[in-house]
Amino acid sequence: MAIVFRNGQNATASTTTSVTLSNYDGTQAIRVGSVLVVSVQLYEQGGNKTASDKEKAELYIIEKYLPDMMSEQDVLEVVESAIKETDANSMQEMGKVMGLVNKQLAGQADGSMVAKIVKDKLQ
Repeated sequence: MAIVFRNGQNATASTTTSVTLSNYDGTQAIRVGSVLVVSVQLYEQGGNKTASDKEKAELYIIEKYLPDMMSEQDVLEVVESAIKETDANSMQEMGKVMGLVNKQLAGQADGSMVAKIVKDKLQ
């Protein structure tokens, strides 16, 4: 199993996915990176240091391809703007806000952080 990023050069880790960097927006590496972070936590909780170390090594490779993430303050500003634009004022409209925010921030912010901010602003 290999993840291969192509940019004239290849980097390999042991998760399955192939991405061409000419069309690359970072979301693939974010998804793989998120899975690896959870895997590391679970392996460490289970006391499997060998598997945890392997996942950490893969994460180290993936991190080189992750886009720079927006700060929480920057995300907050985008969320507030999206809430105004959609006229959202309740949790029932969270999907509308999240759709707009996700389009604007594709690959630039952690999805769980975005969802938490939207939820906090709509409650």
